[in-house]
Amino acid sequence: MRKKYSRFISVKSYKTDLIDSGLIPEILKENMDLYIMFHLQALDREKAFKKVHDSTLMAVNEEITLKLKSLEDEIKQEKENIFYFYFSILIQSESKEELDRNCSIIVNYLENKKNLSVAKESLNLKPLYFSFFPANGNLNARIRQQSGSIISVLINFENNILGFTKNSFGNKPVTI
Repeated sequence: MRKKYSRFISVKSYKTDLIDSGLIPEILKENMDLYIMFHLQALDREKAFKKVHDSTLMAVNEEITLKLKSLEDEIKQEKENIFYFYFSILIQSESKEELDRNCSIIVNYLENKKNLSVAKESLNLKPLYFSFFPANGNLNARIRQQSGSIISVLINFENNILGFTKNSFGNKPVTI
């Protein structure tokens, strides 16, 4: 029986104002065995409006207040919505050394090129596993509130990406 090593890497926070759509295509270009997982759960409009309104009242910076008021208006006009969202990557390898190397590549890419704060999961493993099942997404400790427009940029498959010579389903390339 072959041993398989796995590690979860999760996005903790988005420390940037500039989020681009190259995140997933760049990760998928890496020649490694990985799964990209995310969870979306929409807040109803009244709840989303209340959360943004409360955040606006507590904002200490004028620039943040203006952005929150703009988001508040978009929610009121039904142009935007707020979602509970998490984004995790499960990396699998045949050896511990290969796993460490692949994790370093992904972590460096997310932190240095995309300016995201990430964690190699250790304490959140059970909730992360059970959050895969329907209606259990709220168990994940990395769940955050995000606007629909940001999520649509993050989870965007812009280009057709030809997969590698094999995948977990057989020896055929995968096209996304």
